[in-house]
Amino acid sequence: MVGECTPVECDGKIYECGDCIDNDNDGKVDNGDIECISPCDDDEGSFASGLPGDNMDPCNQDCYFDGNSGAGDDKCNWSLKCDPNNPGGDTCPYDPNYKNCPDMQDQQCKDFCPVPNGCDCFGCCTITVGDMSYDIFLGDPDCSVQTIDSCAKCTKQEACLNPCVPENCEVCFGQDLPPGCEMPMCDKGDSCTVDAMGNDDCGDGLFCSTGCCVPIIPG
Repeated sequence: MVGECTPVECDGKIYECGDCIDNDNDGKVDNGDIECISPCDDDEGSFASGLPGDNMDPCNQDCYFDGNSGAGDDKCNWSLKCDPNNPGGDTCPYDPNYKNCPDMQDQQCKDFCPVPNGCDCFGCCTITVGDMSYDIFLGDPDCSVQTIDSCAKCTKQEACLNPCVPENCEVCFGQDLPPGCEMPMCDKGDSCTVDAMGNDDCGDGLFCSTGCCVPIIPG
C-alpha cells in the first residue's frame, strides 16, 4: 500500500535499516536515509554498520559492503596502515614503511563486493553535503552527516574503485538522481528508485543501492 513501509530482512533478521522506523529522528527511513548502507546495517544514525564484529579490525579491511568481516569469501585485502590520510587514527596509524599495501586486488574481490557508485570496496566513499565533498571512511563509528567535518578521511583505492559519473545518469553514493535524468544508469542489475518511506522497487532478496538493484547478501 502506498504510504506504508515494508520491513526488509537481512539473513532472517530485521535491523535498524530495514525496520521501517526513523531510528535517528532525521526524517529519513531505512533505505531513504543516507547513513543506511543496506538492510544489513544496524545503525541508522552513522555510516558504520553497527553490527558486532563487522569491519572492527583496527587495521585489516575486507569488502565493507558484504555484511561480514574476513576476506575468505571476497578476497579483498587492505590495511589502514597504507592510507596517508590515516583513517585508522591512533589505533592503526599510517605507516609509510608498511610493506603489505597491494596495488591490485583479486578478481574475486571486484566481482563479489557490491561497491556503490563513488566508493571503493573498503568503505572509502565520497559524500557531498551542501557545497562540500568529502572522502570519508564509513567504518568510523562516529561519522554521520551531522559530524561530516570530523569524519575520518581516507584515500580511495583504485584497485577496487567504483567511480561515479553523474553525467551518465549514475546515482552517486548518498545523492539523488542527477538533474535531467529519468532513470538511473546501472552497469549491473536493474535500475531502481526509493520512495519517501524507504521502500524500493527491487525484488525479493535485493535492495536499491545508488540507483541499482543489488543482492542484500552478496554471493
